[in-house]
Amino acid sequence: MPSVIFSVGVPIPGEGMGNHAYQLVAGLHRHQMLRRAYVMRYGGGDPFAVQVQTAYWTERVAYRLARYLRADQYVLRDNLFDFYVSQQVRNADIFYGWTHHALYSLQAARWRSLTTILERANAHPLTVTHLLADEYKRRGATGPVYHPRILQKHLRELETADFIAVTSQSTKAS
Repeated sequence: MPSVIFSVGVPIPGEGMGNHAYQLVAGLHRHQMLRRAYVMRYGGGDPFAVQVQTAYWTERVAYRLARYLRADQYVLRDNLFDFYVSQQVRNADIFYGWTHHALYSLQAARWRSLTTILERANAHPLTVTHLLADEYKRRGATGPVYHPRILQKHLRELETADFIAVTSQSTKAS
């Protein structure tokens, strides 16, 4: 049975993405495939609790750094979480990560010859950019849809992964 390292930079269980990620972790555990899950926060109490590693400290560090550096907190948090997980990727067959939080981890996993899977719950980042830019224009809003560094990271994650998991036909079509 292949072993999986799972990574998502949100709390599980949580709302939306957090519930979806929780169900994935529970399924991997149920099929005896979960090696380790790295998450932002964890509610606990499940049979797989010992296999879950939290990294909420990345949120706290990013918040403080963003205040002092006047940098985007989400860019800092996502990259810090991803960098931390990338240092933990070993002793598994598969790395399964989510967009926003996976580029460095995907690269580390590929370097160690793991099969890589990237979860993309939204449409392709360029599709989202075009759709939201049109909506911004209609409503008179300004500014980029994505922070430029986040957009570039999304695109590189998609290029780096061996497989891309999507949650709908419309996401797949984009």
